[in-house]
Amino acid sequence: MAKRKRPSPHRRSGDPRKRATAEAGAHALAAAETTPELDDQVAAALDSEHPYSIVMLASSLIASLESADEEAPAYGLPDPAEFVRMFLDADNAELMVFAWVIAQLLPDQRLKAEASLGIEDDWLPDWLAPLPDTEVVGAWQATDPLHDTTDLVLTLRIGPSELSVISLIDFNAAGAVKDAFVVPAPLDPVREALTGEGRAGMDSRDLTPADARAWLSDGIAAGRQLTPPFESDTWPQVRPLLEWALRLCPPGGHGWERQTWTVAQIAELVDQFAAAPEGAVVADPADREVLVDALSVLGHQTYGDPRLLSAVALETGLELWVTALHHEPFRLLALPEALAPFVRWTHSQLGISAADTDEALAVIAHRRAEFSRDVTLAHEVDSI
Repeated sequence: MAKRKRPSPHRRSGDPRKRATAEAGAHALAAAETTPELDDQVAAALDSEHPYSIVMLASSLIASLESADEEAPAYGLPDPAEFVRMFLDADNAELMVFAWVIAQLLPDQRLKAEASLGIEDDWLPDWLAPLPDTEVVGAWQATDPLHDTTDLVLTLRIGPSELSVISLIDFNAAGAVKDAFVVPAPLDPVREALTGEGRAGMDSRDLTPADARAWLSDGIAAGRQLTPPFESDTWPQVRPLLEWALRLCPPGGHGWERQTWTVAQIAELVDQFAAAPEGAVVADPADREVLVDALSVLGHQTYGDPRLLSAVALETGLELWVTALHHEPFRLLALPEALAPFVRWTHSQLGISAADTDEALAVIAHRRAEFSRDVTLAHEVDSI
């Protein structure tokens, strides 16, 4: 399958999710000092007395080896399984324990057995020994009002400790996992932190582990098709840990399905808008046809609901519509005039906050001149 070019990243200033959830987990973990040397990092993680540091270190190592294998196989680095076997042969008990941890995060059952045979039971601290019996104890989701993204939290219990994996799924990128990070905290304080940092009108709900697995497995697969891939200070380093957690969830759940509206349904919505006082701008049926086509095209690239036009969705649309819509240039040039009152009307119908509406309208105002220029240039080229 050909890789998709991903859209412009959804902007989040300073990512308050990470700040808030880090505060929620701060009491649960005293971060140990690390050095650039792997053995020092492993020693510090084992001294922390919480599985967070050691599983994150293992996940980051697996991700780096997978990336090397996908992007630069000429480097000749070992794959994760070879790395485990190399560490098991080391004359260093801490690195051998680290090899055992890496093996737990990989799907290879034979490798897990090799790693278990390669270490002494008393080398594993009490807080780490239960790693093979990790349980998924909660899943929760919070979606922003305009359905640009959703945060999905999956909480694991490892012996006496809990940690939560928070993943950001981007509906404007085919439901791809855009970012993920881990905090050493149970679900309740993470949920409180995310709710406290969230915008008005956030839609939140508990999920079954099976549904969480479907959402996140599909999101990881969608992300692998994007070029360039999403990257952050924690992604894709967290991906192996997340994939391990998903294997602990039962299959058979229901993931995200784009809320695709038919052209007839969109046309009915636009007719309702035209009948409202705000809709005088599309009194001409030809202008309504342009708006219907624009909303239909955009729905295939975003969440799919034409009433939920966000700033991010409109950024995408005003770039996409230049070449995707086939109407007379003067009709296309009038599209921003119809979009602004349409956004006000639909947002008012759904009770969207004034802040979200203002942000969407600002994009229309800011991009209008550029859109007009691009439409004009595109049709000049077509006429040559």
